[in-house]
Amino acid sequence: YFNSKVTDYDIPVTRGMAVVMSWYAAVCIGADNYNDEFESEQTKADADFWYQDSSVMARLFPDCNNGRMPVTVSRYTWGSERDAALLWNIWHSSPVSRLQVIAWDYAAESLHSREPLTAEDAACAVARLGDSLLHNQLTSISSPEATSVPFSSALLQKASASKMRSIDELPRLTGFVLMGSGSYAFGQDGQVVAASDHDIQNIADWGFNSARISMQYEALFSEDCSKVRMVELERLDKLVAAAVENNIHLNLLTTTLPGRTTYWLSSDKVSGDFDLFLNNEKQARAIQLWQFLAERYKDIPGEYLSFTPFFEATNESLDTNQPAQPYREEDVANVLDKLIRAIREKDSARFIIYEPASDNGLETILRRSSTAYQQISAKYDNVCISFNFAQQPYQYYTITSQEAAAAGVSNMVSRGMFVPDYPTIIYSARDTIEDGKDLLLDGFLPAGTHVDLYVSQTNGTGTFSASSEDGTLLEEPFSTERIHADYPYSQFFHYATSDKKLSFTLEQATDTLTLHCVGGSLQWCGMDVTLPTEYAVERWYAFPRSDDIDTAELVKTSTIMIGANSHTSGAHLTINKDITFTSEKIFAAATAETIDAWGGAIHDYAPGAVVRFESAWTLGKTQTSILKYYDDLLGMCDKYHFDWWSNDYSVMALQKYEGVIGETKVAYAGYPRFNLELLKVLQKHR
Repeated sequence: YFNSKVTDYDIPVTRGMAVVMSWYAAVCIGADNYNDEFESEQTKADADFWYQDSSVMARLFPDCNNGRMPVTVSRYTWGSERDAALLWNIWHSSPVSRLQVIAWDYAAESLHSREPLTAEDAACAVARLGDSLLHNQLTSISSPEATSVPFSSALLQKASASKMRSIDELPRLTGFVLMGSGSYAFGQDGQVVAASDHDIQNIADWGFNSARISMQYEALFSEDCSKVRMVELERLDKLVAAAVENNIHLNLLTTTLPGRTTYWLSSDKVSGDFDLFLNNEKQARAIQLWQFLAERYKDIPGEYLSFTPFFEATNESLDTNQPAQPYREEDVANVLDKLIRAIREKDSARFIIYEPASDNGLETILRRSSTAYQQISAKYDNVCISFNFAQQPYQYYTITSQEAAAAGVSNMVSRGMFVPDYPTIIYSARDTIEDGKDLLLDGFLPAGTHVDLYVSQTNGTGTFSASSEDGTLLEEPFSTERIHADYPYSQFFHYATSDKKLSFTLEQATDTLTLHCVGGSLQWCGMDVTLPTEYAVERWYAFPRSDDIDTAELVKTSTIMIGANSHTSGAHLTINKDITFTSEKIFAAATAETIDAWGGAIHDYAPGAVVRFESAWTLGKTQTSILKYYDDLLGMCDKYHFDWWSNDYSVMALQKYEGVIGETKVAYAGYPRFNLELLKVLQKHR
């Protein structure tokens, strides 16, 4: 195809042209999959790619301009060939080296599109395309290649010297989760074992002693688990070997399994299979998978390797909001039992760390874990339970409510909101005003204060009034009516607006405002109390996504946004001069005390548990508050002697997420932008 394009022209091939050529080659060999997270900075900073000599590009690649595609392309591709090629090069990397086909220069923030393509560039491009082709080749799990011993005699000699026979003999484990491409919700496209022996070396050099490899089963196996992808299996072998060489305890977790996985139906629609815990055939495939791994790694003792057959079992549809047949905690426990028994048939000494629940709330996680905990603890030795931890009012403050997610709203910031610092305390506000049950506001209410009350429903025939000690400020008759209200801003910030707004302004300073109903009731979903502008304060405000870019800005505001978050508590709201409010009851909180309460309860329930904690690195938070939160969280782990894994490796070292305020980045450990302050906090609690 390219020969036909270039024979009539004597034009030096540039790196930008090579991107298009490489993409065509990838399409031809079936390697145009996307296996890395999108790095939007590359589409912005390298303007040269988009502004190459248009006449040259038009002659060499005419379909870039006329909209015709001469090849069948990945369903993720859109726009012109040139657009598709660049996006593919940004999203794609070799599953072996993790390097892009035409490499991006991070220091210069450029693809150097207009520079000539060198022989080295071309050779690397060919090699990396070859890696992708090999990645897609599958071998029978019973073949000699797949069943041969993968380790050197020297490494096996070191492994066999281990005297550790009980999981209780492990030192306190501290380290990181090394995650696969995206998350388990990215399904069957582009899975790789997205970690390397370099990552293991880093973890050891930084003074930690453990890592969890989190991967989709499709990275290694065919759908029915009868075949294995040797390229990825050999990568996993290298990780296991690196763990032994660096005295790291490696935990191997499959985030997906047959009957417990997701896949894309189209570029914007996800589906999946969620019947593992009810489907004997899918369970048999999962057993085959884990027995293969148990047999392959049986010579690596528990000092260096443990298995986690699945995690977050109570997350029925893996965060996709797709229909899933419900199953019971007993079903989860029984499948876990089957998998442990199958593993132990091949390797009777393998250490098992199991995670039966996905919940963060203390009462829920204990209830949903109890069946598996009791059953597995009674039947097996060398097992340990693990829990997921997140102080949700702080970490998930900007995550939309379940209702919004079910309606297809993005699960990140769907509307703008102020982002709280840590510690976070959210107060109750009762959502109904009815005859005999007034809503009172007091505290700081100077002249000029303006109130907007968003109504979501009225019941009965009656009158709403707002009054102060000086008289009535507003009186409004109502009858039974359902009013269109937006979804709450988040699962913790239950603020929403509606089509009906009741408003009034204080002409003079007031001690107490009374919101009152006679003859019926009124439900409200949001209230703005806006003090005069001279009392405005600066707060970080997370703006909704625009062109897939999240932003946060320091906004000066005198508006207190109050959400109706309770049916029973919060009838007395106190307005504070610092543009906050309090009530007689806390609705939710994330503080040192709530963290310690969680840790104490888990310790009493399952002493010696492993804690995996979610990253707090989300849009609009300040680095100062995040580090304070981590200090309290890890201090709790120290106090109760919990093992822990952090989800922050990629955040810290690879900078996959942007948007934290005051985040400091320095060149460190070979990374051009590294959050050294975060590493130091984690190291303090090893």
